[in-house]
Amino acid sequence: MKIKLYPPQKKKIKSNGFLFRVSIVSYFLFFTVLDAFAATSFISTNATICKNSNVTFSVNRLALSSNTNLPAPFEAIRMYLHNGTSFVLIPANDPIFTLLTDNNGNTFKEEFRVNMTNDPTFIGIKIIRIECVDNAGNVAVMDITLTVGDCQTYTMDYGDAPDASVGTGVGNYNTTAADNGAGHIISPLLFIGNVAPDSDPGNLQKAGAMIDDISNTGAIDDEEGVTIFPGLYTLATSYSLTVTVTNNTNTDATLSGWIDFNKNGVFELNERVQAVIAPGATSATLTWTGIAGLTSGDTYARFRIATDLLQVEDATGIAGSGEVEDYKVIIKPSYTVCGNVFLDLNGLIDNLVSGEGTNGDDRIYAILVNSSGNVVADTLVATNGTYCFTNVIPQTYSVILSTTPGTINSPAPSPSLPPIWRFSGENIGATPGNDGQTDGILHFTVSNSNINEVNFGVQSPAIIGLPLKLSHFSATQQNCTAYLKWETVQEINSARFDVELSTDGGRSFTIITNIAAAGNSDNLRRYEYSHPLMPGLNIFRLSMVDIDGTSKYSSVVFLKCGTETRISVFPNPATTNINVVGMSTGKKEVSIASINGSILGVYETTTSYISINTANLPAGIYILKIKDPMNVVTNYKFIKQ
Repeated sequence: MKIKLYPPQKKKIKSNGFLFRVSIVSYFLFFTVLDAFAATSFISTNATICKNSNVTFSVNRLALSSNTNLPAPFEAIRMYLHNGTSFVLIPANDPIFTLLTDNNGNTFKEEFRVNMTNDPTFIGIKIIRIECVDNAGNVAVMDITLTVGDCQTYTMDYGDAPDASVGTGVGNYNTTAADNGAGHIISPLLFIGNVAPDSDPGNLQKAGAMIDDISNTGAIDDEEGVTIFPGLYTLATSYSLTVTVTNNTNTDATLSGWIDFNKNGVFELNERVQAVIAPGATSATLTWTGIAGLTSGDTYARFRIATDLLQVEDATGIAGSGEVEDYKVIIKPSYTVCGNVFLDLNGLIDNLVSGEGTNGDDRIYAILVNSSGNVVADTLVATNGTYCFTNVIPQTYSVILSTTPGTINSPAPSPSLPPIWRFSGENIGATPGNDGQTDGILHFTVSNSNINEVNFGVQSPAIIGLPLKLSHFSATQQNCTAYLKWETVQEINSARFDVELSTDGGRSFTIITNIAAAGNSDNLRRYEYSHPLMPGLNIFRLSMVDIDGTSKYSSVVFLKCGTETRISVFPNPATTNINVVGMSTGKKEVSIASINGSILGVYETTTSYISINTANLPAGIYILKIKDPMNVVTNYKFIKQ
């Protein structure tokens, strides 16, 4: 390994602290960085520990505590003890000073221990030197002037999160003094909440983190820094809460907060946020971001405050001031509410809310409203007509469509659409049905699952201005003659119907006749037309033309002439639907697969025809598979635009 020293620096660093682990009830430790990376490239620190204590230091934390820009992680190479005249290498079997833990098999150590229980009456000073190295081969020399004193005069505050056994695990935290729990030397000037902490014996721990509240040595409960935990839900990506604090010192303090989001029993660095508490401050808001993957159930939070930032960088170890408070936090399940806004050409004539997606030219908002009528969330509907709300908690809601965005926690705006547009129906689900209204509102209750297909139908000016409202279009055949029938329930300035025929699977259409329309009518109108069928598949549609030339197509109908049983798949390319005709009788399985073979949907039919919705398929190439009653599979390739 190539070893290199850090270049000398003359920068002075102000007093700081570092974190460590201890295995007895009463102890504390803090140190001061005197001159980081001076001419001899070393970190010199002063430390104080209790007599008869057993303290374990993290080499990496010790190095980074003085300069967070150092490469990491650091590991110890060797350790020395000053004998009064010089530093002497400490042997591996020394009863007091021991290098610990080699996690990566390179013989270097991640921790070292000072075990004064093997010299329980010693009070005085010991000077330790540790040489450590990082992954890049950089060497730092750390000298610690260790003062061993009698700590019985200190009154301490500890947390009370569950800590049934040494170490950590699910529902088992470093809490007690014997398990390196967070401890603070009580100060009457700096604490969490409005009530100064009472002294703790260092062994309070229990599920629920309420034992310190119950076992007060003071007159009232001192665990009251967080009075309200806002709802924390499984789909949360951020979380904020307010902590009451008291800082009557004349210097800034640091408040650190952890929430064990992954519930592994460790308050980790990526679960910590911090805030500076100025003198005289009474509260602070802590905000966690980048949250993901939460699961419902109980977890715990820990809050620490101290004047020394580095003493509350970690959720364990001793701080020379302030307080620690632990709380149980419940992560609750949350759900999604999603739906579509469809440009629904025929409204509820077919009792379906369907069509192509739209967002009204980026002018339609979906607004989630609670039972009190206040906005919970809002979102601009996507260009494809979809919208989605995440982190929705169980209760009763409405979704409203509006051109006015909502304001969170304020009354919802009224339903509205762009000028001349109108609502044509609402329904929850992709199956036939509607809510009996056309008002742009849908009501529902979120219980214990996601709500999908909260769908709205709208019509644009182009639809409203169509020559007519087509209520029916069908085709039957006798021998090889097609008989087409259609009906309208309203016609406004309608000119004619162009009847069109395709014999190439829907790739192109030819006008075969024109039928005059009624012009203007509010009554039911019926139309008929017959036409000889061509051999094979015949696809018919109507082009409904207004007197100003505006036109719109109907849906298609199809017939087959002759005895051939060739299967036809159309249109290809597909947009919203893919149709299959000409299949044999009997039960058949039709499926759609990606080009790499992954099955995306399976459908069963006993007829010779099936139409499959492809609106939600991404653009690309797909395989349509047909398995007949004899389990013979035929594949057809199609393109989704």
